[in-house]
Amino acid sequence: MVRRSGLVAVLAAVFGLGLVWGAVPASAQTPTPTIALSFTDSSGTALTAVGEDDGAQTVRVVATATSAVSSNVSVSVSVGASGGTATSAACSSSGDYTVGSSSVTVTISSGQTSGSSGNVTVTPCSDTVTEDHETIKFTGTASGYTVTDGDLRIADADRTITLTWTSGAGADGVKDFVEHVGDSGAFNFSDQTITATLSGATSTLSSQIQARLWMFNTTPDPNDLHAPTGAIRYRYNLNHGQLNWAHLVRYVTISAGSVSGGTTNSTGASAVIGFTGTRDRNARPNGYFSIGIAPGGEILRGNPGGFTWVRAIGRFVDSDSVVAITPSSASLAEGASAGTSLTVSGAWASRTGGSAPTDSEFQDPQIINLSVSADGSATAEAADFDYSPPVSLQSNNNRNRFRFDARQLATRTGSNSFPGRLQGLSIVDDDIVEGPETLRLVGDKDFVYSGVLTIVDDDTDITLSVSPSEVAESGQATSVTVTAAFDGSSSELATATDVTVTVAGGAGADGATLGATGDFTTDQTNNQFTVTIPAGQVSGSASFNLTARADGTVEGIEKVALSGTASVGGASVTVTAAELLIAEIIGLSLTDTGGTALSSVGEEAGAQTVTVTATAPANVSSSTSVSVTVGASGSTAASGDYSVSASTVTVTIASGSSSGSANVTLTPTSDTVVEGDETVRFAGTTTGYAVTAADLTIDDDDADVALSVSPALVAEQAAAHSVTVTATFGGSSSVLG
Repeated sequence: MVRRSGLVAVLAAVFGLGLVWGAVPASAQTPTPTIALSFTDSSGTALTAVGEDDGAQTVRVVATATSAVSSNVSVSVSVGASGGTATSAACSSSGDYTVGSSSVTVTISSGQTSGSSGNVTVTPCSDTVTEDHETIKFTGTASGYTVTDGDLRIADADRTITLTWTSGAGADGVKDFVEHVGDSGAFNFSDQTITATLSGATSTLSSQIQARLWMFNTTPDPNDLHAPTGAIRYRYNLNHGQLNWAHLVRYVTISAGSVSGGTTNSTGASAVIGFTGTRDRNARPNGYFSIGIAPGGEILRGNPGGFTWVRAIGRFVDSDSVVAITPSSASLAEGASAGTSLTVSGAWASRTGGSAPTDSEFQDPQIINLSVSADGSATAEAADFDYSPPVSLQSNNNRNRFRFDARQLATRTGSNSFPGRLQGLSIVDDDIVEGPETLRLVGDKDFVYSGVLTIVDDDTDITLSVSPSEVAESGQATSVTVTAAFDGSSSELATATDVTVTVAGGAGADGATLGATGDFTTDQTNNQFTVTIPAGQVSGSASFNLTARADGTVEGIEKVALSGTASVGGASVTVTAAELLIAEIIGLSLTDTGGTALSSVGEEAGAQTVTVTATAPANVSSSTSVSVTVGASGSTAASGDYSVSASTVTVTIASGSSSGSANVTLTPTSDTVVEGDETVRFAGTTTGYAVTAADLTIDDDDADVALSVSPALVAEQAAAHSVTVTATFGGSSSVLG
């Protein structure tokens, strides 16, 4: 037999094989085992990235071998090794992240294929820079193994691009495009521009972002918050009679390093977009559309990595589908209670310049729920009104709502009106002058015109008053002050209120006549003047001169009328008129018993009989009594300076006479007090006349001054002599001030 070794030698010799018995070729040796690094969160869920704005994240490093290990293997992992694009540094030092530990050990137990580390805390730095996504590199070493790196990505949170209308959008970002009113035919919405804005405040992107725009016939999300609650979305093809995309190849372009850009052509030059619509006189729900990125690819040019795009929202407002709300009463007064039932109605209407629709494309009957909101003139709900509809009414189709069949242009009864009722509205009755305010009756459909309800302010009524309230028929000009005052106790009016006051003759038999030959004249042009109530005030005043002509005729009291007109907030207010009285004059005069006019009496004269005479301008038609007070207001003499037999006397002018008299005894007090001359006033009152007063003077004999000299005699010599002159009152004491 040939031994195996000999056989091998023979074969080697025959075939020229350079074989050595017992040796294994290098190509057949076992390769070095490989361990790959990956990541999970603390719950074991695979983790490939952390968000820039996610805050501190718990990361576990997982080491996975290609096959089970025969003994424990320790893998030393370096966190944030060279090769990562993210920088490990404090956020305040422009770093991208911080870590709790820069190294970690992972152990794969014998017989296992993988193992994981303890928790490693990675905290991304939240910034406002739009940048590429960045990576944190994890590298590892293990004896006898090749360890492949692991990359944990920091996802940039500033990579949202929002498309907005450059101009014309409302507060909610939606821009309205109203179907043209007037004749049927096409119309254009040309020269529209869109702005694209990155969410980051700055950008480090090194290349341009350019994306093609497209018009969509719905918003991205049927529940998008841009659409009012309950709105019926646009359900018609944009290219068939409503809106047509006029420029199909338009882009938005953001230059490298910029955070915003506008609409461009394909080369990046500025451009506009546009679309057309058709005026059709068909009532249909308002439609929503959006401008977004064209289907089939969002970015034509730009940095790698996805962006989130937010579309611009437009609304096609149909000018034919307008329901106007009309309250049965255009106004409610302050103090109206919540129990007040207000009938409202809704009716198909047209916008200004438009025509009523000829057809309706609504698919369903509509229920319009009503609510009340403050208009710009109503400060706040709590201050001016309260709307608290009873719950039991809210579910009743005929209360606080109205229902109509929108599929028809009229109700089943043939009427173009849909009745409803509003309850639960009360108006606050305050004491503030604020003028008329308006509330809006609002429907919960976006094709409903709101109705206007005016709050009538009962504090804006104005009352006129005059001072003095009576003038004498003296022929002399008298200054009269007119005050205009709001009924409210405080005012919130931001502008002044002008009250036009007109002076005229009074009505009736006792009305005074105006004119040069009448009872009075004024110094005002056309007998009118203005009283201004300043802003924030509740009253204002102005004066004019009135002259009551002394005509020598006894006519009794005559009345002058002062009326006014004013408006607050564009609404006329009630102005309550005032009256000014013109009175005939009865004059008082004083005489002694002999009929001699008496104007003064001496302090030492003793008891004096004073005759008080009242004289009218002409014979009176009926007996007239004048009550005369002795020592009336205006007297300078004190009660201790004289005494009278009666403090009040009555003077009667008999019917057919022009005067009458009565006597009173007045006794001056004789004293030795120097006090000067003093007066006693005789003042009278009577119905229908102005009574002029008369004064009687008490002469003070203690006020006489005597002069004396000392020395009384001087020698005839050349030298000067000093002579003292003394002035002495006759009284023993003085109260002169």
